[in-house]
Amino acid sequence: MRTTFRVLMLAAAILLAPASLFASASVASAAPSGGNECVLNIETGNYVCAATDKEAAGLARAAAPSATSVTIAILWDNFNFTGHSLRITASHGCSTSKTSPEFNFNDLRVPKVGLFGTWNDRLSSFSTVANCDMKLYTDIFLRGSSTRYLDSSANLNDSPSGWDDRASSLQFS
Repeated sequence: MRTTFRVLMLAAAILLAPASLFASASVASAAPSGGNECVLNIETGNYVCAATDKEAAGLARAAAPSATSVTIAILWDNFNFTGHSLRITASHGCSTSKTSPEFNFNDLRVPKVGLFGTWNDRLSSFSTVANCDMKLYTDIFLRGSSTRYLDSSANLNDSPSGWDDRASSLQFS
């Protein structure tokens, strides 16, 4: 009886959960490949890694030759846009209206990309493109403290409240 009640409660929680909780980039089944420069499509969850950013971008294009891919942000794990990188792509850039979020990366603990692991609490600098700005959150699923929307930062320690190695989720608008 107790087990049945727990199963029913879990099923109800899943059915009633907001869709945005599941709108995160999901992990593709592909295993991380040879390097620490990675490209992730935020809409599909597909990613590739290689020894260089240019090589990773080429592998991403080759994996989906018919898909349109626009870079919306590049993350680095060191200051001044250096270190390992994660290029985030989507099928389109952000609108100029900035009235509502366009993409959510709800959990930087996944995917485990490259040889070094996840991007949770690792981000030290970033740059956005394609009309996108990025908001950082301390907790997964866009919870906890957050920044205002930013377009780039060479050193997240210099941002208000010192955001180096603190982000656990991201939102793009």
